Amino acid sequence: MADTNHLEHRISLCASHDRVWTALTDPEQFAYWFGASLDAGASFVEGERLTGTLAPSKADPQTARTQKAYFGASLTLTLERVEAARLLSFRWHPFAWEVPVEDPNEPLTHVVVTLSATGDRTDLTITESGFDRFVPARSTAARAASQRGWVRVTYLIEKYLAGARDLRPHQGA
Repeated sequence: MADTNHLEHRISLCASHDRVWTALTDPEQFAYWFGASLDAGASFVEGERLTGTLAPSKADPQTARTQKAYFGASLTLTLERVEAARLLSFRWHPFAWEVPVEDPNEPLTHVVVTLSATGDRTDLTITESGFDRFVPARSTAARAASQRGWVRVTYLIEKYLAGARDLRPHQGA
C-alpha cells in the first residue's frame, strides 16, 4: 500500500555544505531563490514564526512567470528545529496559495530539511509529513501540490547555487 502520509525528495547539490546551509537559512538568499518577500526582521531561528508573501523567484525567470498567479499570497513557516548546517524543520499549511485553506484551524504539515556532506557535494533531503490528518480531498490535493512544489524548490536552489549568486557580505571588500 502506498504511503499517503509523507513524501520525500532528495537531491545532490554541487556546492559546499556551508554554502547550501546559507542559501537555505539566510533570509535574503532564501527569498531570492524561493520567491518570497519576507517580513522585516525575518530570521531562521528555532521557535520563530517566519512570515511574508510570495514573490517572483529571482533564480529562474520561467519559474517566476509560473508563480505569477500566487504573488502576494501569504507564506508562514513556524520554525521548530534549527540545527546549524544539519537540520531545519518547520510546520506550515502546504501550498495554501494553490489549495486554499478553508479552515484556519486546519492541521499543519511538518517539513524536515536535512543536509549531509558527500565529498565536494551536499545531499539535501526534504521530508514532509502529516497529510493524513486532513480531510481526504484536501490531503490528496495538498500532497500532490507539495510533491510538485518540492521538485521545483530543489530545482531553484540547485540553479541558484550553480549561478554562484552569493548575497553574504564579503570580508575585506
